[in-house]
Amino acid sequence: MPISAVCSVSLSLLGTPVVVQVLGSGAEGLAAGVERAWRRCVADAPPGVEPHPVTAVLDEDPGVVAAAQSEGHLAGSDELSILDWLSSRLTLEAIESRLGQLWMLHASAVADPATGSAIVLVAPSGTGKTTAARALGQHFGYLTDETAAIAADGTVLPYPKPLSVLVDGHRPKRQLSPDELGLLPTPTTARVAAVVLLDRRREPTAPEVTHVRTIEALPALAEQTSALKRLPRPLHLVAEHLHAVGGLRRLTYSDAEDLPPVVGELLSAGPDRS
Repeated sequence: MPISAVCSVSLSLLGTPVVVQVLGSGAEGLAAGVERAWRRCVADAPPGVEPHPVTAVLDEDPGVVAAAQSEGHLAGSDELSILDWLSSRLTLEAIESRLGQLWMLHASAVADPATGSAIVLVAPSGTGKTTAARALGQHFGYLTDETAAIAADGTVLPYPKPLSVLVDGHRPKRQLSPDELGLLPTPTTARVAAVVLLDRRREPTAPEVTHVRTIEALPALAEQTSALKRLPRPLHLVAEHLHAVGGLRRLTYSDAEDLPPVVGELLSAGPDRS
């Protein structure tokens, strides 16, 4: 069955040009949803550079959906579900395009709007990164809620993707742009000033920052790093980054609303080499 109505949205993801090709009877509405959610990543590919294609199909015809899925495309009849699937696919596309080039952590990140000093908040999936980014993004420049990418010189590449938020505890997750949530603008330049392991507790817990010994920090961060072995001298690289920011810290807390003052202190204090 032919798939009609083709739209496209051009994005820059961790410096990689990607074009989302949107097809199907609902293409126009889906393309508008992609552009809204990914507004801070919308950018044309540089001249002469071929963007990575990702195809999404929104159509009410089960035959069209099945045909598209058989070709490996994201396809369905529900726009919210496709936007949710697309968020994961685009993040994977961004990560795979920079493997071996950047230290990429499962982490949220924000930066001081004035100085560009950034804090990277590492945590496994489903343990509070997005909630932390949402709370902190009201006070600091929003860099990402999912993947923090750090270059060899300590530069943090912005990845201001939409925040994936559960509404009333039900899937699919809503893809809300940082602008919709009122998060501060994404700094064009950021440099890592602190790396923090988030430790969210269920019971009420006042925020507390403690140091993590390097021998414990390396395996903890390796577990949350994408394709660590692809990096040059991987453990040495991680150790050097940690040394530059005064080591890994653990931030124990229960409520993300308590985080902004703590993060502000960490960013204003700078690396602690004691």
